[in-house]
Amino acid sequence: MKRDHRGHVIKIAEFLGIKLPEKSIDIIVEQSTMESMSGKLPLVPFLVRKGEIGDWRKYFSQEQSEYIDNQSREHLEPLGILFDDSISELNYKL
Repeated sequence: MKRDHRGHVIKIAEFLGIKLPEKSIDIIVEQSTMESMSGKLPLVPFLVRKGEIGDWRKYFSQEQSEYIDNQSREHLEPLGILFDDSISELNYKL
C-alpha cells in the first residue's frame, strides 16, 4: 500500500462495489495515512504501529519469519495472492 496508497484505496472500493468520487478518494487517502491515524486512538495505541516496511523484523525471529512466509504462501497463493520477498508485502495478481 505504501507504494501506491491511492491506487489501493481505489482497488478496495472497486472490490466492495463502491464508486467513489475523486474528492472522497482524496479524503480517504489523506485520513488513512499512518501520520493521520497515529494518536487518534488514545485508548488503544497498540493498534496503530509505525507503518514502516520491514519493522516486523524487530519483533520476529528468523524462524518465526520463515514460518509466517511459508504459511502465507501455502494459504494465499492458491487464492492468487502472491508474496513479494523483495519488499515483504503482499501483491495481488489481477
